[in-house]
Amino acid sequence: MGGSAGGPDVPPAPASLDWCERVVPGPPGKRSFAVDLSAAHASVRFFGHDISHVTVDHALVDAFASSAEPWSLATLEAYAEALPTVCHLAAGAETLPAAKVELSGTVAVVRPGTGELALPAGATAVAIDLRGLPAVEGLRDALEQAAALALAEPVAQPKVQVREHRGLTDEYLWEFFGANGIYSNKLTTKSQPALPAGAPVELPIVLLTEARLAPDAARFALALRRAGRAWLAGEDLLTAVAEASWFGVGQGGLLHRDRELVNSKLLPDQVAADVRTLVPEQHVERLLALGSPPKPSATPAERPSFAPLLSPELDKPTVATPEPPLARAALIVAHGAARLFFPYFPVIGDTIDEGLEQEQGALDGLPASARPLWGALSRFSSHLRDSHCWTLPIAPGSGKPPAAGFLPLLLDSSAQGEALVRRSALEGIQAGDVIETIDGQPMAERVAGWEPLISASNDGGLRRDALLFALQVAGPSQVVARAADGKKKSVSVPLAALSTPRPTVSDRKAGFLGDLGAADLFYINFDGPVFKSPVTASEVMAEASSAAGLILDARGYPGTVETWEVIQRVIKTSSMIRLSVPEISPLERTSNVQDQPWTPVTSGPRFDGPVAVLIGPWTQSAAEHMLIPLVNEKRATFVGRRTSGANGNITSVRGPGPIALSFTGMEVRYDNGATFHGLGIAPDVTVTPSAPSLAASPDPELAAAIELLKP
Repeated sequence: MGGSAGGPDVPPAPASLDWCERVVPGPPGKRSFAVDLSAAHASVRFFGHDISHVTVDHALVDAFASSAEPWSLATLEAYAEALPTVCHLAAGAETLPAAKVELSGTVAVVRPGTGELALPAGATAVAIDLRGLPAVEGLRDALEQAAALALAEPVAQPKVQVREHRGLTDEYLWEFFGANGIYSNKLTTKSQPALPAGAPVELPIVLLTEARLAPDAARFALALRRAGRAWLAGEDLLTAVAEASWFGVGQGGLLHRDRELVNSKLLPDQVAADVRTLVPEQHVERLLALGSPPKPSATPAERPSFAPLLSPELDKPTVATPEPPLARAALIVAHGAARLFFPYFPVIGDTIDEGLEQEQGALDGLPASARPLWGALSRFSSHLRDSHCWTLPIAPGSGKPPAAGFLPLLLDSSAQGEALVRRSALEGIQAGDVIETIDGQPMAERVAGWEPLISASNDGGLRRDALLFALQVAGPSQVVARAADGKKKSVSVPLAALSTPRPTVSDRKAGFLGDLGAADLFYINFDGPVFKSPVTASEVMAEASSAAGLILDARGYPGTVETWEVIQRVIKTSSMIRLSVPEISPLERTSNVQDQPWTPVTSGPRFDGPVAVLIGPWTQSAAEHMLIPLVNEKRATFVGRRTSGANGNITSVRGPGPIALSFTGMEVRYDNGATFHGLGIAPDVTVTPSAPSLAASPDPELAAAIELLKP
């Protein structure tokens, strides 16, 4: 491998300083265009340099709006042009070449690739040719194998600064529930694994480079040159190339910088080649003769650096007209956020790719005046099978069907699927009635129309919500019901009678059940408005402590921490609830697992006698969470039906335009690791309502619990 700087070699013209022009692209997309675009957009949105989700999301909306064909390279080009931190390129090679090594004099010239490498006998130095290597999976391993031929000691790589997310930082629901600090994001510096050694003695290295390099090749070259373990012959290295990641989409792809290489500060923008040349192989021997490479110069970096993401309070999107391009972008945003942060795919199965493709296909051919946003996102949400997953209209114009309010009824489902009335504020409609039609539409048809728009953790939650939403009406309505005796009746509902739904199953307050013939049994309703602070757990339990049995009603949502203390004054042993939050950066995905302890309160009044707990499809989230210690200890008999199976702190992603999507952001398991999501808590005594039972008793579950606990 001879030659010199004189001879036929002519120094090349200055290379472009635009890093987009200095990157070797990766392979084309492997999945559908929409799914691969979702992965790319999610990476730009959550891990990229733009501090505003709104900026990134609206670039996607504009890209869809500007392209006649949404799934085309023109869309990628428009997207990248709107974001200075993103590059668009046509796709490159899909596979690595076979690895090879040749001996030139005493220099082993290595071409990294697939297969094993061995150092030829007589080799005293290694030249690694990085030119033309494709940006494909496996390149990093191939490069490390090549370097191991010459490394007797591992070589430390520069540290990286990345955005790391501990769950999905809530983007919308904080406006209602307040910031809880459960989910967050931060800039963090991480160490990278050292380049591994594999040689018995250290051998000098020369790296052969050119203007365009794959990101893995650039990272590899930069690490060796900065460590003083390799010479560079060919072209300068742009650090930005080493900070980039490739996402194949269709026949092209997107690149963006998802990390920063740092020491105590941002590394210089360039690492200069020791010889700039178009024929680096002619300079290998001369560089080797110079001994060890000098330390690279440390010039100040001028490329953009990471800054903290804007807080949701400051990063609110402008409300755009929900045309099909907006719906396409919102679906991509929701899919990408769920793919990164939703924890339950191993439990529910994974069909969100199919859901995304189905909803994107349904948008094809729609006129610009269409309002598909809410319906498309709601149907997509059903693939998450999570009763915490709601499509949340933020402003008018989301495309959600207008409604004046809800009929003031609480409905339940019979074993035959009928819409049973449990509670009614309508004159003429009583518990035990079956709703047959609303405004002439059969109730079964109304319910079936809502089911595809609902995300539910199990069938009970799906039916519960479908019955609830079927009560939405656009104005004064006519309800036809069938009484328990079979007689039909028609009731007119004026506009003033419509309400905001709150499915309170029982408004019975805490106390002994003498009116039900059980004066020695004490009842506590956990529903927040019924329990009502400033009543304390100590006060309630002091009254209950003399009872022969205790009935806890968990069919409503606990609105006060005092209800949690009631549980602590009932349990006898300590137990755990296992909580797991995903921790995600561009480099890795891990889980932060915390065991939440539940311990008995032993001072003050307690109840140590028999306990029954009323449960059903309305028992969800915090109501389920507070019951888990009772399940762990087998402390109570559960009466009713299976709970909703949706537990864990909620989070939300705010899409472009007037809409957001919520879902459960953490995984909750029993202390033995058993699954909770979708399964919830099963009853020990099943009570399925019927028209006769509801007509005979306002609360058949309570009646069953009384029979269970009677001496």
